[in-house]
Amino acid sequence: MVGHCCASRITAENPDEGFKPTSGKINSVRFQSAGDCWGYFSVGLKGGIHEFADSQFGHIFAKGPNREAARKSLRFALMNLDISGDIRHPVDYLVDLLETKAYKENTIDTMWLDGLIASKAIAPSTAVMDVVFYAAVYRAFSMVKSRTQDAIASMQKGQLVLLGKSDTDALVSFPVEITFDEKKFSFQVSRKRADLYAFTINNKTLKAKVREQPDGSLYVSIGNISQQVKGQEEALGLRLIVGGQTIMVPTVYDPSELRSDVNGKVVRYLHDEGTEIQKGEAYIELEAMKMIMALKSSEAGKVSHSLSPGSIVSAGELLAKLELKDPSKVKKISPFEGEFDMSAKPEPDAPAPREDLLALLDGFYVDTKGPALVEQVFSGFANREAAAETVRGVLEKYLSNERPFAASIQNKQPYDKLLLDLINEGKESLEKVLFMVVAHNKLTDRSEAVMAMLREMVAAEGSGMSCMYVPDMRVEGDMDGAVQEKISELSMLPSSAAVAGDYGNVRYLAQQLLDVVPQESYEERVTQFRKQLNEVSDKALELHSTEELPGALDGGLEMELLVESLSDSDAKLQKKAMHAYLSWLTAPNRLTKVDISQADFTCGRQPLISLSATEAELIDAINAVQMMQGLAVITQLQQQAPTLQPKVDKITQLQQQAAGTDLAAQSR
Repeated sequence: MVGHCCASRITAENPDEGFKPTSGKINSVRFQSAGDCWGYFSVGLKGGIHEFADSQFGHIFAKGPNREAARKSLRFALMNLDISGDIRHPVDYLVDLLETKAYKENTIDTMWLDGLIASKAIAPSTAVMDVVFYAAVYRAFSMVKSRTQDAIASMQKGQLVLLGKSDTDALVSFPVEITFDEKKFSFQVSRKRADLYAFTINNKTLKAKVREQPDGSLYVSIGNISQQVKGQEEALGLRLIVGGQTIMVPTVYDPSELRSDVNGKVVRYLHDEGTEIQKGEAYIELEAMKMIMALKSSEAGKVSHSLSPGSIVSAGELLAKLELKDPSKVKKISPFEGEFDMSAKPEPDAPAPREDLLALLDGFYVDTKGPALVEQVFSGFANREAAAETVRGVLEKYLSNERPFAASIQNKQPYDKLLLDLINEGKESLEKVLFMVVAHNKLTDRSEAVMAMLREMVAAEGSGMSCMYVPDMRVEGDMDGAVQEKISELSMLPSSAAVAGDYGNVRYLAQQLLDVVPQESYEERVTQFRKQLNEVSDKALELHSTEELPGALDGGLEMELLVESLSDSDAKLQKKAMHAYLSWLTAPNRLTKVDISQADFTCGRQPLISLSATEAELIDAINAVQMMQGLAVITQLQQQAPTLQPKVDKITQLQQQAAGTDLAAQSR
């Protein structure tokens, strides 16, 4: 047989600490043998490595027609080996080792590996900022998970102590500190959605989607970059696995405390009690994995023993204390003050006001205040159907959470009794009950958003612009009718404040909206408006007539109905609508000449000999509105109209209503 074979021992040793043996459980070993690689492992289901056993528990072999082919096969096999548990292993180290120039060229000798270990030539390649960020992600997710479990356990016992506002707010916004590379990184974490976390440090915010996988690992997405993150809190710190690389984020201990970093047994102390030892000097011997290891002091000082020979110790356990020789020389951890810049570059946030508004109503942290979000949402409505769907969804989300709390106020039920009833009714899904309370504890912010929505609707109905914002709430049996039902329900919320909440302002605005809603359906209003326009006499269209067009001066026109009439198929009604609109636009001035003619082109702004500032603004506004396609309108004002400018803002609101049309007005 002609060929080459490479082999690798799989051990429970920590390559970051000079291959010190480790012990503990092994949860899983995943390895798939193939034609050119195979292996064996001597660990059973839910097995582990005992502190007094040999550290090797597996062996992998790879073959090839030559050494290079065998090396590549072995590296591929190691990259596809996954081991999870309490132990440390050198698999990642071996993968990097196989890529070194010396190994590829086979110029290695017995001192080669010792030199690599001593010089730490092979070290994790993950950048410091990346390690810190993923450590913060892991700890933030773990904190939310732990606090949620604690709250649910408390609820199962009938205890309400963890349902207070400060406790529930800590599920949404909290600080996280990571100490690494002699720096302390302080993050403020806020949850934007159930799976979206924002990490703010030194005025810079990074957002990450975090989802837990069935194996307990986290799938972290930052922009278009995704990474699998595993972690395990140990006595000496957080063992973090990022993309297959293991990094230790150490716990910061008092330098006067000397602790074990392995599981084992105390063989002997190397110095008498009170002896002064130097930094880097061995002070104790431990037995672990059939080996005797000497641990070294991290600082200089007088040593005092904490255990006796023969004692069994675990990682992180205190072995001795030091009376420091020079406390001022001990390295201090300084806060990180620079710009936090990691390798993954987040993508700019796309505006999502509707999603942010719904997240706010769910009790999550949103940067923008509720009223501002509502304004953004309303400005994006394309039609009544979209408005109806959004308004109904927002109001239902608010009401679905607050119904039991509002009912308890009306029934004069004690707040504690209400919470216990909610727990009993939702005992099969206590996490849902918990986050209902989380949202309710932010009632003030959530009510402000709902009130802003009601104010927008009240203003729209009062100004005759409701089609741009709200559905026709008088139509029953469809989405619009559902909106009216929600507003009617809001108008019947309790008027008096109680421990369970204060809904008085929401109730008042809902009642006010119902008072200004037209009593007729939209179809009835259109029919009535067309009838009103048709009744306008031809004399009223004469520019020197003293007869007023309906609503031209008193602002009584329903603007959305007028806009639709401008594109009516009835040319005569269309002309009357144009006169009515221009009369409203130029009030209180009177038009002296209006020529309306059909054109085959889109009319734009024509060259003018002279224009006042007010007249130019009028022309710009009308051109922007683009009221009628193919109509060129030339108007001549009897006098300069200084009152036109206040109307420009309202005119521009009609842009989307009359998209695709063009109107030009010139003043001579």
